[in-house]
Amino acid sequence: MLTLVAETQLEDNKVVAELGGQVFPDVEAGLRRLSVRYPLFIVSNCQTGYIEVFLRWSGLGACFRDFECWGNTGRSKADNLRALIERNQLRHPVFVGDTPGDQAAARECGAPFLYVDYGFGECDNVAQRFPSFADLTTPLRPGDGADRGGAAPGARPRPPLAVRAPPGAPT
Repeated sequence: MLTLVAETQLEDNKVVAELGGQVFPDVEAGLRRLSVRYPLFIVSNCQTGYIEVFLRWSGLGACFRDFECWGNTGRSKADNLRALIERNQLRHPVFVGDTPGDQAAARECGAPFLYVDYGFGECDNVAQRFPSFADLTTPLRPGDGADRGGAAPGARPRPPLAVRAPPGAPT
């Protein structure tokens, strides 16, 4: 017999699969642009199956190499971020997020934190703040290598990005 929590999580996943949600402006295009140049990952506090449903609904599954969530592990965001970093042998990850929990997880794992301030939380003492997803992806313009599937000749290798479930993803 399923518990009420488990039934609610399953129903939530069904609703997202059927109805989707509203994604913040420029997130879809921005993720597609980023994924050409950077390996992308998701770390979330969501239930099992939610990321998979969201990626299918949004059509963004090909943008991400791996993901981890609380529903799969029962562990904290920092522990899941650390597991993702280790599992994928990431040497210089950065964490894009929008909550103090994201910021704390990045700090605990020694990853730079890129704060998108249009999302769900307020973060203090951030080194880099982006008011929109477009602002985060602005440096990726045609001719910088992103249009050829890699870095421009002579460019430094780019660090992989670990992102939480995209701000604006249905909840």
